[in-house]
Amino acid sequence: MKKKYGFLKSALILTAANAAVRGIGFLLRLMLSRSLGARLIGYLEMTSVVQMFLITFTTAGLPLAVSRMVARESTSKGKLEVLLSGKQAVARLSLILLPLYLALIPLLARLMGLKTLIYPLAAYAPCMLVLGFSGIYNGYCYGLGREELPALNEIAEQAIRFVCAAALLYTLSGAREGILMIIPAMAMLAGESGGLILMRFLLRREIKCGKAEKYASRLAELTSLSMPATGARLTGTLLRLASTLLTPLLLVRIGETASEAAEMVGLLHGMAMPVVFLPGIATGAIAMLVLPRAAKRTGSAARDYSSRVLAPCAALGLLCALIVYFSAPFIAVSLYNQPLLSGMLRLLAPCVLFGALLQVSGGLLAGMGRQRESLVSAIVSSALSLAGMFVFMYLMRLGINGAIYAMWVGEGVQLFMQLRALSVSPRSSQEGA
Repeated sequence: MKKKYGFLKSALILTAANAAVRGIGFLLRLMLSRSLGARLIGYLEMTSVVQMFLITFTTAGLPLAVSRMVARESTSKGKLEVLLSGKQAVARLSLILLPLYLALIPLLARLMGLKTLIYPLAAYAPCMLVLGFSGIYNGYCYGLGREELPALNEIAEQAIRFVCAAALLYTLSGAREGILMIIPAMAMLAGESGGLILMRFLLRREIKCGKAEKYASRLAELTSLSMPATGARLTGTLLRLASTLLTPLLLVRIGETASEAAEMVGLLHGMAMPVVFLPGIATGAIAMLVLPRAAKRTGSAARDYSSRVLAPCAALGLLCALIVYFSAPFIAVSLYNQPLLSGMLRLLAPCVLFGALLQVSGGLLAGMGRQRESLVSAIVSSALSLAGMFVFMYLMRLGINGAIYAMWVGEGVQLFMQLRALSVSPRSSQEGA
C-alpha cells in the first residue's frame, strides 16, 4: 500500500509539472503561430524536426539507460559512475555528429526549399550537447526516485523559453523572415541552458567531481542498453522528418502551390499535433515512473503490472480524444484563428488515444529491457505510415487528410505490436539488454 501511494504521489508531482510545462509550451506555440503565421510555422516545423532527429542520439536511449542502471545500483559511488559515464557518452557523440550536421546544413536548407532556413538550422546545433547533458541528469534523478527535480527543471526550462521568445518577438518585430525564424531556436537554447544550470546547482552536494576515464568500463553496458531505445526513437523521428518533408512535396504534386503546401504543414504539424500531444501531460510522467519499477519485475508479475498501468492510461487517452474532438472548433477559431484546423483536429482524435498508450507501453518495455521489440514495432510503423502517405495523399488524392489517415495506420499497428509484446513473456531474461 505504501508503494502504491508513493507511485501515486510521484505521478501527481510529475503530472502537475508536465501540466505547467505543456501549458507554458502551448501558450508559446499560440504566440508564435499568431505572430509568424501558418506558412512560416510550416517551414519552422521542418527545421524543428531536423533538430529533433539531431538530439535523439543523446536524449532518447541514454537517459533511459542511466535511469535503469542507477535504479539497480546499490552504492552512491556506483550511481555516480553511471552519471559520469552518461555525460561522457553525450560528449563523445556530440563531438562526432555536430561537425557532420553543420556541414549538411546548406544541403538541408535547399531540400526544404528556402535558403534562409540555414539560420534556424545552425542555431539548433548546440542543443545536442545541452539537451543531452540535461537528459542524463534527469535520468539520474529518475533512477534515484527523485522525480521532483526533473519536474522543477522542466518548468524552469519552459518559463525561460517563453520569456525569451516573447522578448525576442517584441524586440525583432518587423525584422526580415530569416531573423524571425531563429527566435524559436534561440529561446529553446536559452531555456535548456538555464534548466541545465539549475539541475547542476540542485545536485551540487551529491555529485563530486571525478575523472570520467575511470568509469569507461560502464560505457559498454550503457551503450548496449541505450541503443535499442535510441534506434526506436530515431526510427520514429525519421518517420516524422520524412513525413514532414514529404507532405509538402506530395501536396505540390497534386496541385497545391509551394506556399500553400508549407501552410498545410504548419497547420498539421505546427498547430494540430501539439494539441494531440497534450495527454503527454499525464502519460509522459507515468512512462518515466514505470520504467525503473518495471525493471524490478519479471514474468507474470511484469504482465500484471503492465495491465494495471495501461488500463487507466487507456481511459485517460479516450477521454482526451473525446475532448479534442468536441472542442476542435473552439481551438481552431478562438485560439489559433485558423478555421481549417478544426477538421484536422477531429480527424486526429484517434491519434490522441494511440499516442497515450504508445508512450506508456514503450516505457514499460524499456523498463523490462525489451527495447528491441519497441524498435521492431517502430520500424514497421514507419514503413506503413510512409506507404500510407503515398497511397492516401498521392494516389487517392486526399490531400492533407491523407497524411492523417497514414498516421492512423502506422500508430495503430505500432500500438498493437507493443501491447502484444507486453502480453507475452520474453524468450530470455536478457532480451533487449
